[in-house]
Amino acid sequence: MHEEGLNEDDEPAQNSGGSVWGLLGGLSGATIGFIVGNVPGLLAGAVAGNRLGAIRDRKGQSVYQVFQELPQSDKAKVLKFSFDVGVGSSSTSSRASRGSSQRRRTD
Repeated sequence: MHEEGLNEDDEPAQNSGGSVWGLLGGLSGATIGFIVGNVPGLLAGAVAGNRLGAIRDRKGQSVYQVFQELPQSDKAKVLKFSFDVGVGSSSTSSRASRGSSQRRRTD
């Protein structure tokens, strides 16, 4: 769903150099993901970074520029999905950390 609006191929890609940005995005995402979430974060970050880089490879412009060109309804869908994923993962991890801190207090 999150790439639904960003996948529209109305115009040809200006960058014919292959998947340079996909590779760089994957490496960058893996690094940030590892810092934030260890090995599971590394994997998730690599996938997310690769997908964002692939958008740049395909469109020949930054992901932000592609986002700005989307219709308002598609922008709302992308933002809602991003918010749901972000809040969902942070609330799950905060519940887990609260549970572990409560267990330590009772020991």
